Amino acid sequence: MATVDQLRSYLVENFGATVHGNGGLSCSLEFTGGREHVVYFTLPSDDDARPDHVLVAAPFAKVGSISQEDAIEVVSYQTIGGLQRLNGFYCIANTLFLEDLDESEIRNSILVVANVADIYEEELGQGDAL
Repeated sequence: MATVDQLRSYLVENFGATVHGNGGLSCSLEFTGGREHVVYFTLPSDDDARPDHVLVAAPFAKVGSISQEDAIEVVSYQTIGGLQRLNGFYCIANTLFLEDLDESEIRNSILVVANVADIYEEELGQGDAL
């Protein structure tokens, strides 16, 4: 998979992703125990100087609902992804490079960021809102 259009089509067809007005996408995943989690995708646009990657992010707390120190502390033990502050939320994020991207990399990234963010959301007492 090498183009943004191919990735967008894959996400819509395989994960039921919704395309937003800003060109980004989102999908919702359901986990055992009835919990759900949203994953957001920031895709490069034609105007980007380096349209070679996509950001996959799953929020776990709204900025202001926990301290920045708590957000850093909760993610300090993870070994994949990173902490991202995105649109007023603390997120677990992973970057995927479009060149030679295969379906398993996309699927695994989505599942990992969503699962980890959902665990943190629950641990931090944020309910199941994100």
